[in-house]
Amino acid sequence: MIRIIPGLCAVLLLAAGWSRRWVCEDAFICFRVVDNLLAGHGPVFNVGERGEAFTNPLWVALLAAWTAPFGRIEWGSVILGLAGTVTGLVLARYDGTP
Repeated sequence: MIRIIPGLCAVLLLAAGWSRRWVCEDAFICFRVVDNLLAGHGPVFNVGERGEAFTNPLWVALLAAWTAPFGRIEWGSVILGLAGTVTGLVLARYDGTP
């Protein structure tokens, strides 16, 4: 029974996250940077202007890697965010025992 609890917590966290999913306005900064990156303009907010508009290059890279084959960047942010949250919970709980 004690081994079921972490998995149950992960499933409940995933269900709660999915039922309350949303994308705030700040995420659209990253979305625009990803769109420009995939269009060949580099990781910029405005085409032709050099300046870093984002503070999370790994997240921008993950979103670009999602968007290139799948499209739908908004769904990618929700799915990748939930996957990262649940993975973090599972790894935080893991104590190294088989």
